[in-house]
Amino acid sequence: MIQRLLLTTFLLSFLAAPAGAGTISGEVTSSKGKVSEMQGYVVVWLDGATAGSPPSSMPVMRQSGVQFSPRVMTVTVGQTVSFPNEDDVAHNVFSLSSANKFKLGIYPKGDTREVKFEKPGVIDLFCSIHRHMHAVIIVTPNQYVAQSELGKPFKIENIPAGDYTLKVWNAAHKVVEQKVTVPASGEAKVAVTLQD
Repeated sequence: MIQRLLLTTFLLSFLAAPAGAGTISGEVTSSKGKVSEMQGYVVVWLDGATAGSPPSSMPVMRQSGVQFSPRVMTVTVGQTVSFPNEDDVAHNVFSLSSANKFKLGIYPKGDTREVKFEKPGVIDLFCSIHRHMHAVIIVTPNQYVAQSELGKPFKIENIPAGDYTLKVWNAAHKVVEQKVTVPASGEAKVAVTLQD
């Protein structure tokens, strides 16, 4: 019974990975010295890879403690994000980002608004009532994405073999790009240093 279960698990994992699929792993560092908490976040994704269906789960960007939580979120094109207000005060979430401009209006505790993201890009979120509130949603063109921190490893798995553009976002820098080749099997290691 155990052998049959292990064989089934192996076959399912084998079938789930695309034929000729590899991995990208690496680390993003910065030439800058000490950085703030927000500047420590890193998001890495591939441009040029075929997009699958967006995940069916709905990501949640909470308003809690008069802050956005999480501070950085990744979603794929086509996903809808929920914005519940869990504070005792009203909020008005908005974005002026060119990839997706919206204003959700003032709404109280217990209410929720939703936004569907149709285009890839970096979305800066703010609250017009509480000016210190800020978060970022990175909308990627496909599911090949990893979120990490400066100086910590990242990994993206089950990528079809081929040549791609690796894109890296960090709050202290603009999006930077680097060419990368994904092998038919095994791992491509990359190192990205963000320059001031």
